[in-house]
Amino acid sequence: MKYNLIFLFFLSLVQVSCKEPVSYSQNAQKDKSTREGAEIDLLTYSIPPRDGHPVSVGTLSELRDKGIPVMEEDIEKAKKQKSWEQMDSLFQANYHSFNDGESKFVFEEHLAQIILKDFGLLLKSDQKSLERIAFYTEILLKNKGVHSGHIYLGINQLKSYWSKDKIKEYAQITYDRTLAEVSRMEEPITQIKQRFSDNTKGLPPQELARAEKVVGKMIKTHDENVYFLKKLKALIEE
Repeated sequence: MKYNLIFLFFLSLVQVSCKEPVSYSQNAQKDKSTREGAEIDLLTYSIPPRDGHPVSVGTLSELRDKGIPVMEEDIEKAKKQKSWEQMDSLFQANYHSFNDGESKFVFEEHLAQIILKDFGLLLKSDQKSLERIAFYTEILLKNKGVHSGHIYLGINQLKSYWSKDKIKEYAQITYDRTLAEVSRMEEPITQIKQRFSDNTKGLPPQELARAEKVVGKMIKTHDENVYFLKKLKALIEE
């Protein structure tokens, strides 16, 4: 009973996500060397708390009403039709239309993450792209989410754009946040991995599938943070 309660408690701590996370069993079978060879594929999606409070899932509906791709299938479709420049224009066109602080916060977080990763901005290195990578990376830093992978790949790409001192400052801020999150989640993740089968025994198939997805998301996010924690440390020490 104790571990069932622990399991359910940590499920409740997962940050809001509009994407389908990888299942626990799928995540465990991923080849580590392949993942390290494609760092952008390690990045996970999350909306952090705002001022210490979780944001409302309903806020994402407001974004969708403005023509912004929100669900995974919407994003996949948009990737075939729009460039990162078009998504950037969508950001600029809608930014001042949000009067509510929480809506603007979710808008910033959502667009910054999907433009950087899903629309491939992080893979660009021309001057215009570097300017927008800097813009969206600073948004994620300002909003105080962990986002270890997005921010590491962003500042690493900006070595020729930002000063060495700024790179180290932002790497240190992200390292500290990531270290705190890794430390906070290390024991719960270990317990969940060990107890998952026992804690979900007897769940109806639909609930079991949901639990696998949620736990898969938690494990993938933890793996991302552990991986990029080392990368951030190396960046600081350069």
